[in-house]
Order: sequence, then structure tokens, then C-alpha cells
Amino acid sequence: MKKNTNIRLLLLSFLLSPIILSATVLPLELEGRIAETHNVVIARVLSSESYWDIAQQNIFTAYTLQIKTYLKKETVEGQESLAQNLELIVPGGIVGDEMEIHSPKVELNIGEQYLIIGKKAQSKNLNPKYMGLKDTPEFLELHSYIQGVLPYHKNQYVDYLKESPMTEKNLIDKIKKITLQEPIAPTGAIYKPEEDTYPDEEITQRPISLLLKNGQGAVNPVFYGGTIEEDHHLIIEGNGFGNTIGTIEFPNSNSGGRTLMLLSHESDIISWTDQSIRVKIPSTAGSGNLLVKNSSGTLIGTGEIQIAWSLYSIYSTFKDFEVKTRQNIKLTDRNQEGGYTIQLNIPSQIVNSEAIAPLERAMNTWSCNTGINWQLDKTGTNDGFANDGNSVIMFEPNLPAGILGITTSRYKASGSSSCNEFKTVWYLKEFDIQFLGYTCCP
Repeated sequence: MKKNTNIRLLLLSFLLSPIILSATVLPLELEGRIAETHNVVIARVLSSESYWDIAQQNIFTAYTLQIKTYLKKETVEGQESLAQNLELIVPGGIVGDEMEIHSPKVELNIGEQYLIIGKKAQSKNLNPKYMGLKDTPEFLELHSYIQGVLPYHKNQYVDYLKESPMTEKNLIDKIKKITLQEPIAPTGAIYKPEEDTYPDEEITQRPISLLLKNGQGAVNPVFYGGTIEEDHHLIIEGNGFGNTIGTIEFPNSNSGGRTLMLLSHESDIISWTDQSIRVKIPSTAGSGNLLVKNSSGTLIGTGEIQIAWSLYSIYSTFKDFEVKTRQNIKLTDRNQEGGYTIQLNIPSQIVNSEAIAPLERAMNTWSCNTGINWQLDKTGTNDGFANDGNSVIMFEPNLPAGILGITTSRYKASGSSSCNEFKTVWYLKEFDIQFLGYTCCP
């Protein structure tokens, strides 16, 4: 019998995460990602729509992409022209009072540009509204999941897990060597990449040092991302911010702080005056130096922030909000014993091995520190990945390339038309954790 080392490491990586919705990613070389798929494009996101799949079991989000150039295109017999728009389908989203979140999470921003490494989407995941129609858009899914998206940031494409940032010309030259194909615009003409341009110097004047306080007014605290609690707000004090809302850029935890991320939801800005700003910290903000710019884009000041932990942020118009606002997440008593019961759909020899001991120890720690009664049912179950109200750990041999583990969490919203964000609550119904295959027996 082979050792279960890989299983123990996967379970341990899940348990050591600061939140339960965690997963593990294996970095893949860009060359391999490009070579293994048939659709690579540079595109801008125009819009998005979330929907239930055909089986009414899972929620997906379709992003409408405006194609800038095709870097690699699957040849379709009889095709005479290239589509100007494509639909990119990713798992997860919000439909009404139901929400599904996958971790790691793919989320694209409207109006922003990306390199997309895609593959033909599975028909079972399509929006049912297209069923039976002759003229439908082309649909893609991501190859290698979160590693199939490279965002465009400050004139460079950022590969969070592997490559150094690249200008458009450098990126296209690199991909041409792999595909041996010329980049083609939707018009059919050869696409000429933008000239090498590097980020302009941020400092157009000497920035001031910003004073950062938490929502209680305390100086030099650690901060917490993704919450809606007033005590966890960030207060930024300085001068010259202007009385018109500008921008705040936080270190991006998804890139280890190599890039910055905008505070993109205006509803997260509580107040903005010339000398003081109060905001909610985004869930993907990391530790490092944040930047504050005025409405003209001029850098006003910088400040060092330390993020202790973050929760996933939920932005929704439920219930009857005019704009998407950050709302509350709560755990509930799903097992009638004060918490959640996790079932194991894994081989009995692993259940009875030392691989489960770290899981049991961590669950005891969770229970002591969260007040939630986390329980482990080792009797076994045949339940798998499904919208069935059960929380299951299982093995799945067909996870996306580069993904060693993925968590799917399902929520139900509660609220009325008179709710504010503190009273609009999303309750965790269940979560399923899938690990890639397993090493067990000869």
C-alpha cells in the first residue's frame, strides 16, 4: 500500500486556511496552459449574467467578452468569420436569494481587459435560455481555472501564480512562439500589439504619509477585510483628498502584493472629504502600502496597512437595493446540534488512517474558537457534489488543470424590502470540498 502523504497535505492545507472556503492551486507554466487549449484571446468584459444550469443544480455566471484579438483559435470547418463577442462561463454567482461561491474564485470586472485561456464550454453548463436556438454565441470555459485569466494592470498582464508581469507586445510574442500563429483581430486582419509601455511613475507630487485608523478610531491596529462591521472600517486621514470621490488602491493578496487592486464598489465608501475617508476594506486586500488618489488621478498619499484576515464579500441588490452593496454572511445550525456535520465520501482505508487525525484536531479548534459545533461523520456516505443540503469531503479525479482542491459553498438569503445591509443575511446552507483523486492502493 502506498503512503497517504498527499492526502494528509491536502487536508492540512485546507485546515490551515483562515476561512473554511479554501482550496489549493498548483502553479502551471504559461507555455503548458497555452499549448493544451485551442482558444486564447485578449478581450474586454462588457457585461455578466448569472443563471441556474439546465439541471437546476448549480449556478453559473456568463461574462460577455468583446474580443480584441485572437491569439489562438480553434478551427471550425465552414467558419468564414471570427466572432466579435464570446461568452465566458465560470461557476458560481447569485440568482435571486440563492448564491453559490467556489474557492478558488474566478471573478472578472466589467470594463476591464484580460487574457483568456479557454476551451469549448460543456453544453450542460449553458444558460437554458439558449436551448433550442439556432443562432447562439460561442461559449468558452477556462482552461486551468483561475490560471486561465491574466488581468491587465497598469499596461501589463499579470500572471498571479507564475510569470512576471508582461506588456502586451511581450505577451503576444511569447504566445506566438508557442502557437506559431499570428494574432488575428475579429475583422480578420493581423493584429498589431500595442507598443511597449510600462507603468507611469505614480508620484507626480510628493505624497503625504497617511494616518490609518480602524472604525473605532484606534491608530496602528491590524485590519480585517470583507466584513461589514463598523468597527472594522478603515479611516484614512490626511489632506488634499478633495470633496469628490477619488480612488483607493490596496495591495492585492491574490498576487502576494505584487499588484494593486481598486476599491471597486462605490457602496463600500462610507464618506469622503478633503481630510478624511471612511471605507469598508475589500476581502482581497493584503498587507502593504495602499494609495489614495484624488478624482483627477493624482496620487495624494500612501499608508502601510496590515491585514490580519478576511472574509468573502457578498455584493448583491437583494433585497431591493438600488446598487450592489456588501452584505452579511452567517453560519447557522444545520445539524440541529449547533453547527455543521461534515461527511466523508472517501475510501474506508483512508478514513481509518492517520490522514484524518489533523482534520479532527482542526475541527476541535474551530469549535472552541468559533462557537460553532463542527462535527465529523466518519461512517461514510455516497453523497457527492450536489445541491442537497449536505456538506461532504470527497475525491474528484476530473478537477480543472492546476487545481488540487476546490470548495463549493451554497447560501440562502433572508431579508425584506425594509432591510439594510446589516439585516440582509446570507446563511451558509452547505459546502462540498473536492480534492484531486487520491493515492491509496496498488
